[in-house]
Amino acid sequence: MLRFGVFGYGMIADVHAEGLAHIEGVELVAVCGPRENGVQEFAAKFGIENAFTDPDQLLALEEIDGVLVDAPDAFHHDLVMRSAQAGKHIFCEKPMAVTVEEAREMYAAARQANLRTVVGFSNRWNVAANNIRKLIEDDVIGEVVHLHTQSLNPALVRSDKPRFTWRTDAKRTGTGILGDLGSHHIDLVHFLVGDITEVSANMKTFTPQVFDDDGTPHAHDLDDDTIILMQIANGAHGTIGVSRLGSVHSNFPVGRRHTMINGRKGGILYENAQGWLFMPGQEGEPIPGEPPTVDKGHGGQLLAGATRQMETFVQSVREDREITPTFTEGLKTQEVLHAVVESSESRSWVTVQRVD
Repeated sequence: MLRFGVFGYGMIADVHAEGLAHIEGVELVAVCGPRENGVQEFAAKFGIENAFTDPDQLLALEEIDGVLVDAPDAFHHDLVMRSAQAGKHIFCEKPMAVTVEEAREMYAAARQANLRTVVGFSNRWNVAANNIRKLIEDDVIGEVVHLHTQSLNPALVRSDKPRFTWRTDAKRTGTGILGDLGSHHIDLVHFLVGDITEVSANMKTFTPQVFDDDGTPHAHDLDDDTIILMQIANGAHGTIGVSRLGSVHSNFPVGRRHTMINGRKGGILYENAQGWLFMPGQEGEPIPGEPPTVDKGHGGQLLAGATRQMETFVQSVREDREITPTFTEGLKTQEVLHAVVESSESRSWVTVQRVD
């Protein structure tokens, strides 16, 4: 029996807890978060024995084999470093950290302690995305020349008083939409085509204020719309666009997601988790994937992938071996995030600095 603890009690922790419930021989035995009522409610919902507000109390439980770091971004570094010191295997939500320096420390700590790690880049568990990768590896579309990928989330256009959450709070996250959805797209490029080596980016903030549920305003100075030009190691180039101001497909759980890849022999469209293969002069041929999830809500849409994420983490711990995406992939993405911020500030092309 494997026993895990979870840091956090929000939507992601919810779907991960549900995912673990589908796996035999696994038990979620502890939850930790900043609010007593929050951890108690989460513990009652999932039948969890231990509920803490102090991370060290959770990590002191000898029976815990691993932890899920499902807290806001700004807490990842501290929780991962404590967990590594306690010898617990680690699943960490994306992005790994607030800064590249933090991510490098987390990577080194986990390696030094010989721990298994997984990072929650959800595209890697999507059936269509894996079939697209196989088509590219099998040279079906030939040499890839460009890749354009984007997510347009409607979070800040649903109301004239957009909500203040941890994702719009600079104290609890490193960047805005760049770290939230941009990290998914950076990893998707790495997964499908290859490492991003150079970027030229523009990060903008169009929404000056966000509001508490009671209407109290908060200054909003995180990026809510970011565009990235990128150069890829294999010679291809392309763009990444992410926004919280997307009205198109705003009826979908997470808004519009669109990836287009063109090679010398054909092209691929990956849109809202569905895929099509296009050969010159022909109609698009569906790429096997999963049924559309438009009506399932955000949490429902995430559940199938969350279960696969938890299965990967459990398998990695049980077999004591690395299964991607690990902290290696998490760090690669963090290094690109760092270069994007630097590029936007300097108004120039920036080379992505890698650490072996």
